[in-house]
Amino acid sequence: MDQEDKNRIYEEEKARLEANERIKSEEKAKKKKKGFIGCLSVIVLIVLIVLIAGKCSAPQSQNASVPSANEAWQKAEINEDSVKAALIARAPRIFKDNITKINVSDNLLKQGQKTISLHYKLGTVMDDTDLVRTAGSNAISACSELFQNPKVEMVELFAETDMTDQYGKTSLQVGVKIVYDREVVNKIDWKGLSVSSASDPGNIYRIAKGYYIHPGILKNVKSDIVKLK
Repeated sequence: MDQEDKNRIYEEEKARLEANERIKSEEKAKKKKKGFIGCLSVIVLIVLIVLIAGKCSAPQSQNASVPSANEAWQKAEINEDSVKAALIARAPRIFKDNITKINVSDNLLKQGQKTISLHYKLGTVMDDTDLVRTAGSNAISACSELFQNPKVEMVELFAETDMTDQYGKTSLQVGVKIVYDREVVNKIDWKGLSVSSASDPGNIYRIAKGYYIHPGILKNVKSDIVKLK
């Protein structure tokens, strides 16, 4: 065998080995592609199952959902328990532990409509001016919720506070009373009123159906801060 034959055999063997390596590489690539497609198919299948399950369960969860406190109150029968629940849901910090009495009565002027009288403890305030301002702010919180029920015609709010008489005896008395009725409420934008009350807390009293401030408190109210007239 001469050198030319050796070279030819070497080149053929080299070509055969390269072809085998190429075939093996192509087979590995095909296996990887199949594996990727298989994983992708599993992922797609899982996603489809989750979506289908979600669609099937959606009506059930909607039917089982609990109405918000506002929705429940709008359709509720008006009594002491429902009024208390609505107020606590609306402003728990103000009303949760401070309600002393709730009275629901038939409105004398509108047949089928109700008047709600609410007595609650006002809590800690800085001074008498702050007391009047806080009572007005609380009235917005209460009335904006209670008047959501269309059967409410009037709300009377009695803010109670500790009062000391000339003999040094302290007792819980009505410091501020604010009354709103449906006629006034229909003119109110509660969000706008809440914002404006920050700079003009007296406006809550000026637009009310009526109000009362205990004389011992009223004499100390700073008229430049709470403008009642």
